Amino acid sequence: MYLLAEIRKTDFSMIIAHFDHQLRPESAEEAKKLAELTRGYSLPFTSGKADVHSLAVKDHQTIEEAARKARYRFLFQKASEFRAQAVVTGHTADDQVETILMHLLRGSGLAGLRGMVYRSLPNPWSDRIPLVRPLLNIWRQQIQDYLKDQNIESFEDSTNFDTRYTRNQLRLEILPILEDKYPGFCQRLWQMAILVGDDLEIINSQVDKAWEKCFLARNSFSISFDLASLRNEPPSLQRYILRRAEHSLQPEITDLGFEAIDRGLNFIKKPSRSQQCEWIGGLWLSIQHGVFIISYSDMDDSESILSEWPQLATSQTISLPIPGKIRLAGNWELSASYQSVEERVLENIYINRDPYSAWVTIESKPERLQVRQRQPGDRLKPLGMSGQSIKVSDLMINQKIPSKARKRWPLVISEQDIIWIPGLRLNENYRLADSDRLAIFLQLRKISNEGQENTV
Repeated sequence: MYLLAEIRKTDFSMIIAHFDHQLRPESAEEAKKLAELTRGYSLPFTSGKADVHSLAVKDHQTIEEAARKARYRFLFQKASEFRAQAVVTGHTADDQVETILMHLLRGSGLAGLRGMVYRSLPNPWSDRIPLVRPLLNIWRQQIQDYLKDQNIESFEDSTNFDTRYTRNQLRLEILPILEDKYPGFCQRLWQMAILVGDDLEIINSQVDKAWEKCFLARNSFSISFDLASLRNEPPSLQRYILRRAEHSLQPEITDLGFEAIDRGLNFIKKPSRSQQCEWIGGLWLSIQHGVFIISYSDMDDSESILSEWPQLATSQTISLPIPGKIRLAGNWELSASYQSVEERVLENIYINRDPYSAWVTIESKPERLQVRQRQPGDRLKPLGMSGQSIKVSDLMINQKIPSKARKRWPLVISEQDIIWIPGLRLNENYRLADSDRLAIFLQLRKISNEGQENTV
């Protein structure tokens, strides 16, 4: 806290975010004390909470994993709300050593032995907000000594002493034994992470080249590769391609074990008679017409997998701020903004021939719209049909949208009304009038693999 207050004296602005895991009776009181402390340093403060124990039971996870996911979900949600440029955590060199040892004990490749990185983007929670860990080269004792010298009060989470948790057991029992028997063990493990990280940069450059040669297509449900090209790569690069593909589809899964990778390699080399097999985390491996596919089980034909239709990556309703933008699956981006409408450009708007952009009139000036997939009974009054309504499902069939692409096609919603189906039709009720001088401009764009934005 003190360091953050000092940093704030520079050009940086920041918000302190605290998440209560509700695992201890005193946690709510500690959150209040932290809020008071931030006020003393004139730092803005926000907080959240969740019953992590219930989340762990519901999702069949350990307390540690459930807490980690809930915490980071909260942090990045707040970062997005406040339009922050980064999420900054206080992980130290000790945390790095503990993380590496945990990966080693569970079975890890070089990526796990590298441990945490100073800056991570994209990360499992965002592809635009980086996760930054500036204290990875500072040891916990150094921070404690500094706080003592400055007479600064520190808080200690009592669960840090509960050895039922793997990380605590390593920190309190195993690492002290290793450090006592092999002095400098922690320092050497930390140094190894730096060396491994440097080596990984070289390896990843080779993985990038192999990926480019083998890659065919990707959407929110699948990634596909040319089977012959993939088989021509050495097993080591095949392993990295499998890891990268799995992480791309399921970034929340951090421990892809040796057995899963080995099954993938064996399937590439000698697939089963059915040409498909269950892999990990709900993902399946399959081969169709010379194409190797990693997909969720409901993706069963290469035509839909290789398609390039705009798709939502989640079944949940997404908030679209105005102004603002959201990323969809398959490198699509949906944006919204307010635009002044001059009389001389109204005619061009009326004859807009781009199905992936729309100007919308709304009486109020909302701060956000919603984006969701279609629901049973959804109807629309398409522009140009004289006010007649039609089922969204029928509209998609009439527009020859592939059946596999219909379920998660994005619909833009205002309150309960469907105002626009990108690529298809605008709602007649939300067409601009001659008297309108302010409009909401909606646009769906395809973002290329190189990061360039292309209007579709």
